[in-house]
Amino acid sequence: MKRFLIVVMCLIICCSVALAEESMNLGAEGNDEMKYAFTLPDGRMLFVGSRGEPGNYQESRARLLCLNPDRTVSWEYLDSATGNARYNGAAFLPDGTIGVVYTNSPLQRSEAIEIRKFSINGVPIGESIDIFNHGEASDLVNAITPYCILKKIFSEDGKEQRGFLDWNGNLMFSFGRKETIGPYKVLATDGALVLAGCEVGTASNAKIMKVDLAGNMIWETVLPMMMVNGARAWIDQCVETADGGFLAWVIESDANSDQWAHALVRFDANGRILWQNKESFDNTPVIGCADLIEYRNMSVMLVRNETHSIAAPSVYLWFDENGKKIGQTELLIPREDAKPLSNEDNVEVIPHGMLIMEDGLWTLYDIRIENAVILKEMDSVDDILYKVPEMF
Repeated sequence: MKRFLIVVMCLIICCSVALAEESMNLGAEGNDEMKYAFTLPDGRMLFVGSRGEPGNYQESRARLLCLNPDRTVSWEYLDSATGNARYNGAAFLPDGTIGVVYTNSPLQRSEAIEIRKFSINGVPIGESIDIFNHGEASDLVNAITPYCILKKIFSEDGKEQRGFLDWNGNLMFSFGRKETIGPYKVLATDGALVLAGCEVGTASNAKIMKVDLAGNMIWETVLPMMMVNGARAWIDQCVETADGGFLAWVIESDANSDQWAHALVRFDANGRILWQNKESFDNTPVIGCADLIEYRNMSVMLVRNETHSIAAPSVYLWFDENGKKIGQTELLIPREDAKPLSNEDNVEVIPHGMLIMEDGLWTLYDIRIENAVILKEMDSVDDILYKVPEMF
C-alpha cells in the first residue's frame, strides 16, 4: 500500500510538472498587464507593461521583466511612480542599450510620455527625455523600433502629423495624415524603415513601402484589389522573415456589400510579392489576426477571437513555406487558470502576441476577470504564457 501511494504521488508530481511546462504566470495580485517586446541577442526575452496596485484597477506602476531562455527571471524593474503608469514598448538599440517609452495617464488623460534607457541587465541609464506635447490628451506613441519612435506631432501651423523621433527625442522626419501611407505597422530593417498599411484616402489599396531614415522612399508596393468592387484594403499585420522579406495579413472590404476578402501575403526584401493565399479565406466572415509569426519555415497566424470568451478556443492557422494551408491547432485555456470567484464571473482572454522560445512557440495572454458581485475596483488581470499546440 505504501509503495502504491508513493507511485501515485510521483504521478501527481510528474503531471504537475508537465502542466507547469505548458504555462507560466507573469502577474501577481491586481491588474498586471504585460506584453512581449523583443528577444535580446543572448536569448533573454523582454516584457513591458505595468503592475497594478491590489484593490484599485486605476493605479499601476510601470514594469519591465526579463526572462532567461528557460523562463526563469533574469531581472525585473518596477518604477516607483504610481498613477496609470506603464512602459508601452521597448526596442534593442544599435548601441546595445534598451530604449523604452514610459507613459502615465491618470483619469484617461496623458500627463507624461518619456524616453528612458536601460542596460541589458535592467540598470537605468541617463536622464528621461520628455516627448509629450503638453495639452494633448490623445498624444500617443504609435510604433517603437530600434531606430525611432512614431508619434503624433503638430506642425508650426497646427496640422497633425506623424513624426518619427530618434531615441534622443529629435525629429527625424514627418508626414501629414493625408500623405504617403497610413501605417499600421512600422518595422526597422537594414538601417531603414518598412511601413505597412494602406494608401491614404477614402478608397485605398493595401500598401507597403521602405524609406530611409530621412523619409526618402526606397521602394513601394501597392497591392491590387482582390474583389471586383473592393473599396478599401490594408495590411493589418506585418513581420520580417528570416530571409529579410516580409509576411503580411491583408484585409479588404467590398463597396456594395458586407463581404470581406483576406489574404496572407509573402514579400521578398525588395517588396515583390512571392505568393498570396486568398483562397484559404474565401467565403468566410471578417477574420481578425491577433498576431503573425514565421516559425520553422512555416507561417503561423493567431485568429482574433472578437468575443474574447474563455469558452472559445484560440485558433492557430499553419501554412507551409509556399503559403499553402497545412491545418490548424487550438488552445482552450482552462477557466480555473483565471481563478474566478464564482461561475457568474465574466472571464475574457486577450492574446498579446506569439514568441519563440527554446522549447517551441508560446503566446502571452491577458486573463481578465469581471466579478459578478464585487465592485470593479476588485477586478483582476493576469498575464499568462501558454505553449502553442503545434502541427508537427
